[in-house]
Amino acid sequence: MKILYFSILIIPFLACNKFSSKNKSDFQPKEFSYTEMKMPVFFESLVTNHLKDFYSIDHSDYDSLFSENEISEKDSLNNKTFYTIKILHKLFTSKNATNGSKGEILNIPYFWHWINPNPRHEIVSLKTNQKLNQIKPPKEFAKYKSYADIDRTPNLFLSELVSKKELYHTATEGDFSTFGWCSEREIAFVCLLNTLGYKGKVITYNNHSWSEFIVSMKNKNNQTINFKVIVDNTFDNLEWNKISNSEILVWEKQTFKGQGNWYNEKAHSETEKQKTRNNTVETEASKRIEKSVVTYLKK
Repeated sequence: MKILYFSILIIPFLACNKFSSKNKSDFQPKEFSYTEMKMPVFFESLVTNHLKDFYSIDHSDYDSLFSENEISEKDSLNNKTFYTIKILHKLFTSKNATNGSKGEILNIPYFWHWINPNPRHEIVSLKTNQKLNQIKPPKEFAKYKSYADIDRTPNLFLSELVSKKELYHTATEGDFSTFGWCSEREIAFVCLLNTLGYKGKVITYNNHSWSEFIVSMKNKNNQTINFKVIVDNTFDNLEWNKISNSEILVWEKQTFKGQGNWYNEKAHSETEKQKTRNNTVETEASKRIEKSVVTYLKK
């Protein structure tokens, strides 16, 4: 059994009849304000605030997964797991592996890397009004020729995602705060979800990368059901598949060579995770992201 969709985090709002659905004419999502807080706490808060809103606009994937597997809707951890993955995926995803492709909530353009000409050489820094290939990289990226040539690590991707103002511009994509191709999106996604307590890894195959997580839920008899959750933040795809204990052991032992290994080293780096935990989301940044979420929900 395979179910396609997006996924994310949160709490015990779903009672026996889950959320009360609203007519579209009555649906008016509230725009929340946030104090200054650490990045994982901010994303947890955002998901908590809008869990019922995301359920209201489309709950077919939730209903299918929970019904077909007899998962308990009364278990707050089940609901938190589902909506944490769903909402964060919606924030991170683009639509396809085409330069400039972006999702429906945050403008995070996809840009291919290590080709000639490199499309990142045309990105302009809003701070200096220079193209990124004219800017020297930070000290930790000294081996790269320019800022445009950097392999974007989780902390770089995520810290720019929660910047107070958008940092970059192109004529076709407008202003945006961060960017990345498939592997850069996934190592940042896995790193962030690791800080939220989710066991995941980056899978690389045929020059494409996606994320996989092993998550557990309780059914109505309080028995544990394990799922392998596949999240593709390039092609806007999410799948939940039941997985056995023996299959989990195989998944845990799976290793990668070359770049695939480097991606997972960065995604699971204690240094990168600690930077993510320590990164502060200022009120101006949270307001920018919150507004984008509410604008999407109102559509």
